Amino acid sequence: MFQRYLTWQSLFLTLAVCIAVVSLYYANNLTKQLEVEEQKRIATVGQALETLGRMNNEGGQILSSEIISSNTTIPLIITDDAGNILAENNHEDVDDQEKQDDYLKQKIKDYKALNDPIEVSVDAQTKQFVYYGESSLKKKLRLFPYILLGILFLFIILLLYYLTYSSRYLQDKVWVGMSKETAHQLGTPLTSLVAWIQHMREEKEFIPNILDEMDNDVGRLQLIADRFSKIGSTPKLEEQDILPVLAHTMDYMSKRASKQVKFNIINQGEDVVPVMMNKPLLEWVLENLLRNALDAMDGKGAIEMELRTNGNQVQLDVSDSGKGIPKKSWSKIFNPGYSTKKRGWGLGLSLAKRIMDEYHKGSIFVHKSSANGSTFRLVLNRK
Repeated sequence: MFQRYLTWQSLFLTLAVCIAVVSLYYANNLTKQLEVEEQKRIATVGQALETLGRMNNEGGQILSSEIISSNTTIPLIITDDAGNILAENNHEDVDDQEKQDDYLKQKIKDYKALNDPIEVSVDAQTKQFVYYGESSLKKKLRLFPYILLGILFLFIILLLYYLTYSSRYLQDKVWVGMSKETAHQLGTPLTSLVAWIQHMREEKEFIPNILDEMDNDVGRLQLIADRFSKIGSTPKLEEQDILPVLAHTMDYMSKRASKQVKFNIINQGEDVVPVMMNKPLLEWVLENLLRNALDAMDGKGAIEMELRTNGNQVQLDVSDSGKGIPKKSWSKIFNPGYSTKKRGWGLGLSLAKRIMDEYHKGSIFVHKSSANGSTFRLVLNRK
């Protein structure tokens, strides 16, 4: 669970860095292209000034004036060689003329720091200079990747917070579920032991079969402790015949089921089917499947285990005649905390999948399901 969280965290950080690099690269290229275009436009303005100074006819002056006034985006200031301001374009208007002059002189200094002024030769004795700054579009384009990155990182922070919260919520739910599962597993044999002890106190005589039943309950407690001790560690696999395990598990569950439920084992393989297994954990998987099957049938129906060999593997189908599982939930039912039962904690099948996938190097999945029942398939390895 935490590995998955760290993987998502690394993925989002990598994605953010990639978007940042691409955005900065793309915005930088666009800014350079826009800068070249603006320089061309200012150069055109300079040529218009030269034309305006050399042509005395009215048509030429009108055309040159229109070229200069057509610039509505790039702020510029035109001065003579003495530094007197002759014209300006695209600046804020200040009511006070003195403040306006100071404002424009400061802008000339700012523009010098940004771009070299364009020198215009109006005639042999007269020169003018065009100082220009950045258009508002260029400024916005330069700020765009940083605004985008800010929004992106804010989104990632919120997403990581959500993942952290979800991870903690799921962890808490799993721990609560484990506690509930432990209490459920221990409850039956402990209740039985208490009942036998009370019975012995009331009868006040030695009854041999009571000791046998108590011995069975103690054995059950030891089995449960053994199962939980193996979760989180690497259990040892041994080659054992699976048929006695199936028979023992089915016998144990049939004694705790309604008389209207029929149990059956079908063996399509050899008389002895050895597989690599950890017996306590495999029995736990089978008990979970049978318990779920009983819940799905509401106390009436049939449960069947069908075993077949397939090369180096053994396939075990556990079928019931219950309500079935919607296809959209086939993969979700193995997630920790997912349950369709009001009293379930959604840990049985998630533990079963971990036992099969990680410990036995096999698999467990929903083979088929309909309104007439479901079939879970377990795949185990032979030698």
